[in-house]
Amino acid sequence: MQNEGDTKKYASLIAGYRDIDSRRFDEMWSKEGTIQPHWRDFMRAQERFGPDDIDARKLELDGLLRENGVTYNAYTEGASDNRPWDLDPCPLVLAGDEWGQLEPALIQRGELLNALYKDLYGPQRLMKARILPPDLIFQHPGFCRAAVGMPLPGQYALVQSAFNLVRGTDKQWWVLSDRLQTMQGAGYALETRLAMSRVYPNLIRHCEVQRLAEYFRHAHQSLVDAAEVDDPHVVLLSPGPSNESYFEDAYLANYQGYTLVQGDDLVVRDGYVWLKTLHGLKKVDVILRRISDQFSDPLSLRPDSFIGVPGLIESMRQRKVVVVNPIGGWLLESPGLYPFLERCCQYLLGEPLKIPSAATWWCGQPTAFAHVIKNIDKMVVKHVSERADIAFGHLLSKPQQQQLIDRIKQNPAMYVGQQMLNVSTMPSWTDQQLKPRHGFLRTFMSASRSGYQLMPGGLACVAREQGQSVVNTQAGAVNKDTWVRASEAMPLRPYAPKEHGAAVQERELRVISSRTAENLFWLGRYSQRAEMVARIMRQVINSFYDEFSEQGQPLASAGKLMAALRQFTDDLPLIADTGAEVDLNQSQSQSQSQTQSPDITAELYNIAVDKNMSRGMHSILASLHRSAFHSRDVWSNDSWRVIDDIGEVVTKLRGHSSLGSLQRGLDKLLSSLMALNGLIADSMNHDDGWRMLDIGRLLERTINLSHLLEFTVSCKVSDNETEVLTALLSANDNEMNYRRYYRGEMDAQSVLDYVLLNRFNPRGMVYQLDHLQQHIRQIFADDGSQISAAERSVLSAYSQVQLADVSQLVVENEVHCRPGLTQLMKHIQQSLEVTSSELSNECFVHSQKSRSSEWSGSES
Repeated sequence: MQNEGDTKKYASLIAGYRDIDSRRFDEMWSKEGTIQPHWRDFMRAQERFGPDDIDARKLELDGLLRENGVTYNAYTEGASDNRPWDLDPCPLVLAGDEWGQLEPALIQRGELLNALYKDLYGPQRLMKARILPPDLIFQHPGFCRAAVGMPLPGQYALVQSAFNLVRGTDKQWWVLSDRLQTMQGAGYALETRLAMSRVYPNLIRHCEVQRLAEYFRHAHQSLVDAAEVDDPHVVLLSPGPSNESYFEDAYLANYQGYTLVQGDDLVVRDGYVWLKTLHGLKKVDVILRRISDQFSDPLSLRPDSFIGVPGLIESMRQRKVVVVNPIGGWLLESPGLYPFLERCCQYLLGEPLKIPSAATWWCGQPTAFAHVIKNIDKMVVKHVSERADIAFGHLLSKPQQQQLIDRIKQNPAMYVGQQMLNVSTMPSWTDQQLKPRHGFLRTFMSASRSGYQLMPGGLACVAREQGQSVVNTQAGAVNKDTWVRASEAMPLRPYAPKEHGAAVQERELRVISSRTAENLFWLGRYSQRAEMVARIMRQVINSFYDEFSEQGQPLASAGKLMAALRQFTDDLPLIADTGAEVDLNQSQSQSQSQTQSPDITAELYNIAVDKNMSRGMHSILASLHRSAFHSRDVWSNDSWRVIDDIGEVVTKLRGHSSLGSLQRGLDKLLSSLMALNGLIADSMNHDDGWRMLDIGRLLERTINLSHLLEFTVSCKVSDNETEVLTALLSANDNEMNYRRYYRGEMDAQSVLDYVLLNRFNPRGMVYQLDHLQQHIRQIFADDGSQISAAERSVLSAYSQVQLADVSQLVVENEVHCRPGLTQLMKHIQQSLEVTSSELSNECFVHSQKSRSSEWSGSES
């Protein structure tokens, strides 16, 4: 009766379970045809929601993850393909009492692997006692000879670890693999939980799902304990933005308050590891390593590594830095160890192994080799060090099986055969139904002085298609939150917030890597370049619809603005300034002749949407997004949503078919850019990172304004100057504020006075140069004996503007040009280019590629 009751009650949701294999264990559906008890609360809620509502929640999840920038780079689809994180709205639900039995078994496994690491890189008693074959250890490429005898801080060598688990038909959990180098997934698990909390807030509370925050607090404490110093400086060492899980690296660094670094951000001097910052070198105490063993130190390990830290191994030997996890953990991930773990556990811990691995035969032993060869069609054959080298014997033809056998025979010690597990299934929301899919659960564990602690839950992955045997994120698996329900044996633990002392807060406010500072500096420049180009384009379009324009023709000011726009976007070299007045006049005449375009409309569309225009809007905003992504750890979710919105607006610009719709697209783009400016001002700590970003903004805005003045006001257009001046003010977002100061007729002298010299105008030149000088002085703060070269060049421009006589700047020569204004603008541009170069030389010289020539304000 219960079978019929559940089947009828949830008929619309579980229709996909009609053909489930009764021989296989399913997490939700019992063999008796009923819903498992710990799933009932969730299923009742799903039944109330209905398929359409669940689909809507799935879309909401996708939107939240997309807005937060949650991606996983799938190499199988191209190295630059940032694929959105695909999250199933149906979690994996586990009973609390069951988890209470699994937790001590996994903690024991962590203790075993920790003891195994200490032995293999220490006394090597297991090999001396002939429990582990030497060939299994020494032939593995993960055996790190540089780690032998290396001193380890504290009780635990393996501070963090992760395990991939599956269930068999008997409901028994099995360890599929261990992860001890880079434990990817914990950050994704947290972001996944936060997204699910938004979609199912009341249900999560009703189901009394164990929280994850306490685990991350414990994980942070594990790093503090490993450092054995008060107030350690912790950095997270990432392979960089090209890595598939860079989002997670940035997310964890941001969440835990660590400094996100790459290999070239760190340097070893006098045995210590130092972080390159704008204020010199800052000592690093703990490195949370997210790069593989062999790439960690090009001096001691792989010399072709460009992501490691030269000298890191020696610093570890001298106990001058703690690396979590230490080098050498790759060896312990070998499935070749599995046949020997039971005896290792008895020898090292004096107790039987509580959670088994899949039955495994190491081919380095003759009897095991013969067994694998004989039963090749029933085996899963794995390479001991290459995760991707997996073959399912039953899926191979006879010739393919023979090729596999021949490959094993070439080096038997590098292969194992594993028993094919009849892996359980778990429900996945597909086509408005719950359908059974093969999957696995990744759990995470960290150690501190109080022992190992397991994350209550973890990250589950299921196959997209029914019967699919290979399940991994690279192959496009669907991710699932894991809910561990509370029980009497495991009560719901409240979250205790992390406490910081004042010294910690001050240090974290100051420390920023030079690489991050460079990306923020260029993001500031890209954002202002995009804003100026968009404002000029919008003003040109407005001139088509002005009441004084002739039908189908823009105002005369459009030609002036287009000349300035080409300055910002054309790939052609600019007209050189020889310094002679006659050449200057000729240059201005040539600039004026460029104002006539046979098809301004087509040119505007090209600037807006042409991907091949290296300095067009698409390229500018692609560079902005790249700089933001490379500094992902400094951005709040709200800021990142705005950054993503900017990219979406640019994509939508391609769909506009008229000037009016293009104008509306530019309006939305400018709104997003202004929102980004507001969030930068209000959400970022006003530390070195914010200061470098604002320096980039001020520098680019001042250079852009100088070019705009040069191309609009330096040569007069007869009888149309008021129109040009109005367009200039509007393009600089100054028209309304100008009219509040000057209520009379608009003229060049009053406009220049406001745009150049008004100290209260945030878009005026004096204001920009004044704040730019202040920021640079704080960046290069020293004993005050001498100002920096960067500040000196800004001071030169600032002084020239301050000393300028506006009445002289508007004086015209015989061809109606204003050489005094042009010369002043040229001086400002040259001075600020020197500033940009000096900043690059002083702050960013360690970067792999300097961009000072890529985006100078005045290329030549």
